[in-house]
Amino acid sequence: MSSILFLKLVLKTLKINKLTNITLITSRNFQGYLISKKLIYLLKYIFRLYKLNIKTYFKNILNILFKIFPKKNKKLFRYIENSEKAELFNFYKLNYISNNLIIQYIELQNWISFSNSWSNSMNEPLYHFRSSLTTVLNYISINFKNSDIIFVGVDLDNPKYFFYDQLPSIDFNFNDWTSEITKQEGKHFTIVSHENTKMQDEFPFIIEQLRLTGNKIYSMNHDSFLVKEKFIEPFNLNVYN
Repeated sequence: MSSILFLKLVLKTLKINKLTNITLITSRNFQGYLISKKLIYLLKYIFRLYKLNIKTYFKNILNILFKIFPKKNKKLFRYIENSEKAELFNFYKLNYISNNLIIQYIELQNWISFSNSWSNSMNEPLYHFRSSLTTVLNYISINFKNSDIIFVGVDLDNPKYFFYDQLPSIDFNFNDWTSEITKQEGKHFTIVSHENTKMQDEFPFIIEQLRLTGNKIYSMNHDSFLVKEKFIEPFNLNVYN
């Protein structure tokens, strides 16, 4: 649910700041829920609201029957209750976007599998191992070959995100099951061992795949975990002078 709320927050921020020519890369699971045509959005909104009201109406009837015949209607009540929750979830995902926002939908591979392959096309599920950062790198290798990649604000041996200072202003709970792990370990979840995997296990493979497409990574943060572990090089401004 937090991913949906964050997506809605991103769309709201883009709208408030009137940002244009933005490409939003998101999961294919959201396809059909981000709508750029106002009429289609309105019709879908009304239809979903109508379905939700119908389910609520039948649930109220079932509530009465459940009190009269609790044993016979228990399974049916549970089914309708779960269906209503699912519909609420889908209804909440529906969101209108402006025409100047480009949505690019992607599919991801298993986030904890060592057998993932490096994709060479956006038509394939993108590489994903323990972190969305690995997916971003695969995306860059497809769309921005022969380009240097410069990390800004990437630390990893610190549990904080680069947007950590802005989190208190968010009016929803963004914590998930990884939050307590990062708090205990004092590191980003991606480099903490989980089910015998860590992002750094696969990083040599990632670097090699990027080399084949002419991409090299540098970090502005010379104390970054990836720099200290010698996976990537610190950024040297003299190289670009």
